[in-house]
Parts: sequence; structure tokens; C-alpha cells
Amino acid sequence: MPRPTRYTVLRWHALLACFFLPLALLVFVSGTLYTAGIKGSVAKETLDVVLEQPFHPDLAWLDGVARDALAAAGLPAPHGTPRLERRRGEYRYTRGDRAHHVTLVAGTRPDRAALTWRERSALTQVMRIHRAESGPLFAVLTGALGAGLVLILATGAWLALGLPRLKRAALIATGAGSVLLVALAIAI
Repeated sequence: MPRPTRYTVLRWHALLACFFLPLALLVFVSGTLYTAGIKGSVAKETLDVVLEQPFHPDLAWLDGVARDALAAAGLPAPHGTPRLERRRGEYRYTRGDRAHHVTLVAGTRPDRAALTWRERSALTQVMRIHRAESGPLFAVLTGALGAGLVLILATGAWLALGLPRLKRAALIATGAGSVLLVALAIAI
């Protein structure tokens, strides 16, 4: 296999940087906001739902109950796949997308259910992307971002170490970064 030329490495380095820049900016800005405690907001409404029959773990029936209750309250139903979960011996219906989430659980009486509807603000939706809670597509994309950033950093270092005028400074910077990392790891 032929050794890549400096131009080929530089070209891939630049193209990867350009491709991942928008996502990297999103992750950087959302991480900065998250660190500052700015996480967005979630509007929440809880409805007491009267059931025609006792609450039971039938996904299709619970989906219909949830949709009817939301329509009666004038609330939008979320997209996404409905699920039936069992927690602490009790069944829970959930359905959600990036903006909305619905939970339906048995009420205190057999003919009642408690429906909780949540609507996330746009900022909260962005924070879900940052925390890798926005589905498999974003999980794959952010994983690729991590791998891409490592490749961009490695090719940048390779390019810097290959230039005689930058080699000494590049070695000092690499050594300083390594010493800082080790010192912080020991201090933890």
C-alpha cells in the first residue's frame, strides 16, 4: 500500500474538519449551556382518565386510551413507538418523540388512570441530542464525531510533526498536554 502524501492527509484533515464542524459546534454550545445549568424547560400536564374497563396491560388498548384522552384535552399526541414497561410490578404505557412524551399508569381506583403529558422546549430537545438521548441516528452520528475528532487531531499532529519549523513546538505541546493529563488523572 502506498504511503499517503502530505497533500492527501491535509485534504482529508480539512474535509473531515469541515464535515464535523456543525455537529461539533452544537455539542460544544449545548455542553457549555448544560455546564452553566441552562437545560431548557419541560411543560407538564397530568390528567385523570376515566376508564371504561379496569387498567390492564394491553398495548393497543392503552394507546387508544392515551390518544383519546389527549385529543379530549386538546394536547398533541407524540409520534414514536408506544411501549409497555413493567416497573416495580406495575405496568406503564409510554410513547414519546423528541418534543413530546406521554406516560399512562393505573390510577388509585380500577376505573382510573393517570396520564402525564410533557412537552420539551427547543433547548431541551437540543440537550437530548447532547446527552445522546435522541435515538440511534444521533447516537451513530455523535460516535462518528468522536472518531472523526480523534482522526482530525491525529492528522493535525502528524502534519505539524512533519514540518521542520513546527516540529519542536509540536513536540513541546504534545508533551505539555500529556503531562497535564497525567497530573489531572493522578489528582482525581
